[in-house]
Amino acid sequence: MSESKGIEPTKSKRWYVILTKHNCEKKLQKTLEANGYNSYVPVYTTVRQWSDRKKKVIVPLINSVVFVQVPEILLNDLYNFSHVKGILKEQGTPAIVRDYEIENLKIIVKEWNGEAVSACSENEHYEKGDKVEILRGPFAGIFGELVELNGKHRIVVRLKSMNVEFVINVPLNVVKKSSKETV
Repeated sequence: MSESKGIEPTKSKRWYVILTKHNCEKKLQKTLEANGYNSYVPVYTTVRQWSDRKKKVIVPLINSVVFVQVPEILLNDLYNFSHVKGILKEQGTPAIVRDYEIENLKIIVKEWNGEAVSACSENEHYEKGDKVEILRGPFAGIFGELVELNGKHRIVVRLKSMNVEFVINVPLNVVKKSSKETV
């Protein structure tokens, strides 16, 4: 990408949130990739009903958002692309998305089916607010916070820099308590 600007390509790159114009996520990602940027748009397949037919379509998990991995010094260069509306900021500075948050999104869209996984029996004592890691199944590798426990529980995967939450139901026997900071 911009090795000519004296930036070490891997050490100084972080994930940032680029806000796009409406319905331009995939177009912007394609343009960024063609220009040597590492970008990511979490998408899933769903069935949409029109008056005359049903069709499978690929839609973004988070509307008007593209994640891009770039050194912070080059963020303003992204405004040169026509579909960029802005860069998400947190307290006046560009919001950084952690690598594990990107991995959580990849796991979620990889196994997306729009339905909850059925619950199983409890392995150890859990309480609301416990930090947990999913060990097995389609969501393996996700760190989250327990938000509900009634014979089953929900794991909330929260991207701090975006205040976006995803709630997934998983069996108790596929999680363990974690000390990793997730929320």
